[in-house]
This record gives sequence, C-alpha cells and structure tokens, in this order.
Amino acid sequence: MPACKKCDGIADIDPSVIFEIEGIFDRQMDNGIVPNSAEFALRERLKHWFDQTEKAKAKYKITTTQVNPEKDYSSLNKTCPYNIDIDRKLKLAHSKLSESAYLF
Repeated sequence: MPACKKCDGIADIDPSVIFEIEGIFDRQMDNGIVPNSAEFALRERLKHWFDQTEKAKAKYKITTTQVNPEKDYSSLNKTCPYNIDIDRKLKLAHSKLSESAYLF
C-alpha cells in the first residue's frame, strides 16, 4: 500500500520516503515496544526475514531526506489521518537506518 504522503513537505522532510526505506529494512516489525517476550521474539526473528538490512541502510545514507533526531516533528502528527505519532516513527526509523544508537 503506498503512503498517503499528507505529511510530506511540511517541516522540510518527506516522511513517506523514510517510511518506505524503513519498510525495506524490517517490514516495520520493530516498533520499539516489548509487549511480551513471545511477541518480541517473533518480531525479532521476522524483521530481517528478507535480509534487506544493508540495502535499506545504504539507501537511507544517500537519500536527500534525512531525519534530524534533535528536531521536534510532532507538528506533523495532526496531518496524519491514521493518528500515527510521526515524530516518534521518524526517530525510530532513523535509529534503525543510521549508524546511531536507538533513540527511545
């Protein structure tokens, strides 16, 4: 399913580009939440099923749209028809795709 792109271009970033690359990385299985050990273990096994980690990291490294972990992107949340916390999701994606440590 293609991204809706309603938050693209606001705040000098195109989140849909970041989320597409995150999807290549782990099909968005890693959400930074550990509800229980069984679900966590399953997500850990499945998130790299297609072995796309390095491809996604390389793509993120050359993309013109980069997440600044110090910036507050929460103003984008009100544009999302799906009530996604865009700020958190962007920072989570950046943590996965960059060489930095997880931010949450």
